Amino acid sequence: MSLLAKACRIYREEGMGFLLRRTVHFGYFGLLRPRFPYTAVDYNGVTVRGAKLFDRYVPGRRADRPNYESGIVDALERHVDAGDSVVVIGGGWGVTAVRAARETGAAGSVVVYEGSKEMTARGTETLALNGVEDRVDLTNAVVGHGVDVWGEATDDVVHPNELPECDVLVLDCEGAEMDVLADMAIDPRVIAVETHGLYDAPSSEVAALLKERGYTVTNRTVADRGLEETCREADIKVLTAVR
Repeated sequence: MSLLAKACRIYREEGMGFLLRRTVHFGYFGLLRPRFPYTAVDYNGVTVRGAKLFDRYVPGRRADRPNYESGIVDALERHVDAGDSVVVIGGGWGVTAVRAARETGAAGSVVVYEGSKEMTARGTETLALNGVEDRVDLTNAVVGHGVDVWGEATDDVVHPNELPECDVLVLDCEGAEMDVLADMAIDPRVIAVETHGLYDAPSSEVAALLKERGYTVTNRTVADRGLEETCREADIKVLTAVR
């Protein structure tokens, strides 16, 4: 179907207002946005170059995300002490790493693994933007196997039983959390796991696996309070467990 024919169909079925909104959406996201530079925004108290130049002016498009990774950030604030060692599986934009570095302070350490080449670059930029690049060791590697890696994944793989000892372990690895929990050799004081029911890692099974390893789940919450309905529907939650 040609664009003109499609536009005519939308006009007949949905009206002119809907057609205009679709046209603006297509023009911005399909043609203009890819050409605009990234700009700095706020993701839960962390400066991230994660939005395009005019995103904040597009209806329904959020630039700042005050609740980004709220479940994991809350767990870090509750359980990470100054001087702790933290390991993060799934670095993403680098928000978790920055928040962990702030909690551990100069005496602590943060080790991060990120399987995506693009997100490793984004995460590295975020660390520098927030002044913690000298306190975070970010490695471009997949831990276990990559279930849903953003863009191109690295060929470098770290087996779960090779993870370093730590006080707090954070798993945000898009479905690989079950294998990591089953195969890792370490026993951190605290584990915070983002579950992904849509990737065959439902919160009920993650909780059962944590119990098998001798942990008690002390808190369950949605992964992102700003996306609460979506998180509940897809079973994307954060379980915090202690020994």
